[in-house]
Amino acid sequence: MASIIKLKRSSTGGSVPGSLQTGEIAVNLFDRRLYVGNSTGVTAVGGEDFKLTTQNPTSGGVYLKLLGETASSSNTVLLRAGDGMTVSREGNGSITFTSTGSVADGAVTTAKLADGAVTAAKIASNGLTANTYGAKSVGTAAIADAAITSAKIAAGGITANAIGNDSVALGTKTTGNYVATIADSGSSQITVNNSGSETAAVTLGLTAGGVGTTELADGAVTGAKLASKTVAANAIVDGTITSAQISAGGITANAIGNDSVALGTKTTGNYVATLADSGSSEFTVTNGSTEGGAATLALASKGITASKIADGTITSAQISAGGVTANAIGNDSVALGTKTSGNYVATISGTANEITVSGSGSETAAVTLGLPDDVTVTAQLNVGENLVVTGNTSIGGDLQVDGDLTVTGATTYLSTSTVYTDDGMFKLSANNAGDVTDTGIYAKYVVSGNSAVQYTGYFRDATDGAFKFYTGLDAEPTATVNTADTGYTLAQVDAIIDGGTY
Repeated sequence: MASIIKLKRSSTGGSVPGSLQTGEIAVNLFDRRLYVGNSTGVTAVGGEDFKLTTQNPTSGGVYLKLLGETASSSNTVLLRAGDGMTVSREGNGSITFTSTGSVADGAVTTAKLADGAVTAAKIASNGLTANTYGAKSVGTAAIADAAITSAKIAAGGITANAIGNDSVALGTKTTGNYVATIADSGSSQITVNNSGSETAAVTLGLTAGGVGTTELADGAVTGAKLASKTVAANAIVDGTITSAQISAGGITANAIGNDSVALGTKTTGNYVATLADSGSSEFTVTNGSTEGGAATLALASKGITASKIADGTITSAQISAGGVTANAIGNDSVALGTKTSGNYVATISGTANEITVSGSGSETAAVTLGLPDDVTVTAQLNVGENLVVTGNTSIGGDLQVDGDLTVTGATTYLSTSTVYTDDGMFKLSANNAGDVTDTGIYAKYVVSGNSAVQYTGYFRDATDGAFKFYTGLDAEPTATVNTADTGYTLAQVDAIIDGGTY
């Protein structure tokens, strides 16, 4: 398959690449124009030749359209019919504009009408709607006398500014009750100001002392009518407040007289007069004989002696975890295996060719463990730290390395059918100190027919920085690829080279 080269491109009409490298090419697929980058910027170097033509649309009017060399552009301008005018396309592509001789709705404005041209005969019944005349444009001179009846007045249409002064006679043009004047009944309980005048502001008020006990119904004064804290002590009959009138917790410390409560007479329940030690010096008592005092009891230091503890009464349940320490156990008082449970080690011994042991079998002995010179491991060997091997190492099974693997020899040879790596990148020439080494990958192959060994691959040429694919190289590459080799040939590369979009 041959290589596919795609130019940088855009499908948006009128789009021009913002910048191009010198010699780089871009194309606008919609406009069919070609652009190239140069030292001055971006230059258009080609495109189709368009001419103007016409086209019938799916509805009324005519399209003006650009016709390219190969196909019509989608760029169009629609010529649409207007008031009193039609637009049509002839067979030869020409456009015809024709007057229809009619007037569309709303086409005649007041500027087109002669003064006084609209008479009653020109107005259809109910023909005047809100959108056919301007706001407040109909004056009283245009309304016939007595022509406005209640049917013409909208609900709520008559407001205060639509009624003439003194035009409504109360009791004649109105229905229902109204009050002519307001006055006190003669009891001197209510004051009335400004009553009897038209549009007057009448003020009513209670006279001082106007409401007496005769005006209050029995039980009319409730708690809601009393202001906060308005009932004073001189309004309460002596001895009338019982427990029913006292709220829960209503009697506080400052409401009880000093020494007015006799314990045991005015109180219930048990109380303690004094607290004291029995004389054994086992308890300390603080503040135990003061009225209202906070008595404190504590065990005296070493107050509990051995005589107070019955033999055999302290079990493991009474001993806290770790409560028995070294100084609480007599020397040589615990016999291992008799007074202890669980596993313990009597002696330690090693296995031949695996572990060496010295100093085991004596009490308090220092036991030394070691490895012999020739160690045999019959199963898996796990090493948590560095493993240093100075001689040759041979591994007959699989080798799994969880950390880094560093190989410093001159040659690393892998005899395997498949190589797996989780990394997405290979780092080549890791110790390259300057740009003098060619970097790449190559493979060996044998030429069919003459069995000649040659090499093929790709590399970055340090002399010019270009990546090169090659084949037919006779000499195996080292730090450089000999491009002067007689067999060196640039190899064919089949790929899709895509310049992207702009």
